[in-house]
Amino acid sequence: MKWGSRKSLLAVNNITSVVILSEQAMSSHFHQQVAVVQMSPSLLSVSFLSTGVTHSLRTDMHVSGVFATKDAIAVWNGKQVLVFEPSGTMLRNAGTFLCESPVLAMHEENVYTVEPNRVQVRTWQGTVKQLLLFSEAEGSPCFLDVCGNFLVVGTDLAHFKSFDLSRREAKVHCSDKNLASLIPGAAGMASLRCNASGSKISILLSKADNSPDSKICFYDVEMDTVTILDFKTGQIDQRETLPFNGQETKKSHAFVDERLMDLIPVNHFWDQSEPRLFVCEAVREAPGAQLQPGDKKPPTEDSQGPTAYKYLEEMRKRVPSANMSYYVNQRTVDAVHQGLGIPLVRTVPERIRHNSVEDHKEVDEEVVEEVESDP
Repeated sequence: MKWGSRKSLLAVNNITSVVILSEQAMSSHFHQQVAVVQMSPSLLSVSFLSTGVTHSLRTDMHVSGVFATKDAIAVWNGKQVLVFEPSGTMLRNAGTFLCESPVLAMHEENVYTVEPNRVQVRTWQGTVKQLLLFSEAEGSPCFLDVCGNFLVVGTDLAHFKSFDLSRREAKVHCSDKNLASLIPGAAGMASLRCNASGSKISILLSKADNSPDSKICFYDVEMDTVTILDFKTGQIDQRETLPFNGQETKKSHAFVDERLMDLIPVNHFWDQSEPRLFVCEAVREAPGAQLQPGDKKPPTEDSQGPTAYKYLEEMRKRVPSANMSYYVNQRTVDAVHQGLGIPLVRTVPERIRHNSVEDHKEVDEEVVEEVESDP
């Protein structure tokens, strides 16, 4: 067996033949109190939470994506789209059409699909009734999200814009924005979402190698401002566009608890009715990851916290360096950092176990007293 040069391809040689397998994550979607979970390549479980009714939906194709609303369920495989609607105790087919769109979204009786440099607004049967055009400079749409009466679209060139869907035809709500202009140095976007009022757009950023970035961006449509939250450092970077086309940056720390740092955001959601409610799913950063430019580093004499570090160095001088791991356990070091209000940098190894527990307690108390009493 051997993985291919492309992602998610595995070649298996069983002597008589070679089989190429394509890995695919199971699809799922939750929207307007309807939850859809893919159980197998062609089987989905559809639950209408408002009524408590659950359906098993089997299709004649291998599903690669699903989108749910209270009125209909759409499934697709990159070649064909199937639309189902609830009818009594079953789900009936309401439309089928050929379409090579890799992504899809729905709002009321409209289906939104993409092709180069435009979004197609279709009926459930596939009839195109409106086109949302993007210029060559803006790129081709590859991300879609619907929340409330708003559609947000992201492109392969890291541009985005949003549309108001409350009228008969979709109207531009937020004009084209270039991610690179809003966030200098940003490599690209991994996904984007909008809130129920259309006033906020959240964007998961990606690195140059397409790996997930630790930052998530919030664009305020009304104020034309950008707020960046870095889950690695816990820092907020707020950028405001100035009249002379410059940017003013204000920084502050978002998280005090270090357990909420060194994370990577992997998904994000806005509440369907309350525009202020936002949820982000994040995972712990892989151990041993190397520091990247702009990552968190220990403060120096010229940065925040020089006095605190002077106290910490003084503490280290007063304890024999050869027996540091013997006399000072990690709990004491954590307490000193917390008491001095400085970030925890694990430069002291974990305590070596010893039978004399009382000796440890006495030394811990002496160390803390020395630091607290030092002018």
